[in-house]
Amino acid sequence: MAPDTVQFPRLVLWTAAALVIPHADAARWNFHHRHPSKPRASTRTVVVPAPVPAPLPVPARDPAADREAAQAQAEAAQSIAALQDRTNRKNSEGAEQRVLEHLRKRTEDGSADAPYDLAKRHEDGVGVPKNAAEAARLYRLSAERGNADAKRWLERQADASRPIETK
Repeated sequence: MAPDTVQFPRLVLWTAAALVIPHADAARWNFHHRHPSKPRASTRTVVVPAPVPAPLPVPARDPAADREAAQAQAEAAQSIAALQDRTNRKNSEGAEQRVLEHLRKRTEDGSADAPYDLAKRHEDGVGVPKNAAEAARLYRLSAERGNADAKRWLERQADASRPIETK
């Protein structure tokens, strides 16, 4: 017999399973066929699960090793951040140039929105050096082509250039 199995008499097994037997001659009852028979001397094999092993002991922590690991992790994070920054900067520079080329081409093709977008970039210095004169020229071009935002920008500029009247 395997070391993790135990044999119990049938009656003990069933009563241990909380089966209530109302008769005084319960030992004569055959539980499998549900009719009285001669008492059985057979036993039933029950598999008992193996005991759970104790948890492994936690090794003592070395504070010096923990500091070295934390320092190595911080250095790795800095290296990764620097690499991502360089990659993002390179990708964004290329993307900015592609956007500017696209806007210039659409401006030449007669778009009303592209000169407005280019004017905003010249005004804010995004992808190009700040140039207020070029921004104003592009805003006027966009307004002439029907862009409502460019028209509002020109109106705000006209209002800002008017002298404030004092009484």
